[in-house]
Amino acid sequence: MEYSLTPAGWTFPHDAGVMIPDGYRPLIRYCVDWSEQRHHLAGQLGRAIMDHFVAASWIRRRTVGRSVQVTPQGQVALAEIFHLAWNC
Repeated sequence: MEYSLTPAGWTFPHDAGVMIPDGYRPLIRYCVDWSEQRHHLAGQLGRAIMDHFVAASWIRRRTVGRSVQVTPQGQVALAEIFHLAWNC
């Protein structure tokens, strides 16, 4: 099964500063994290979002495992973009 984005789906990442590269990998891929058994966004779009968030210092990789931590700057940015209320 191949997934795609609507026109609004293409606009949103671009407006958030995420650059989606062309490539051979699928744009969107169904994926379940092996350790937590939770769904996450994979493929070109998922990688582009992660790369942008890391470059902007919104998230950082933890030293052990594959999880990431949202930084204070990330909390502000993601709250603004996604209208989130952080309960920290």
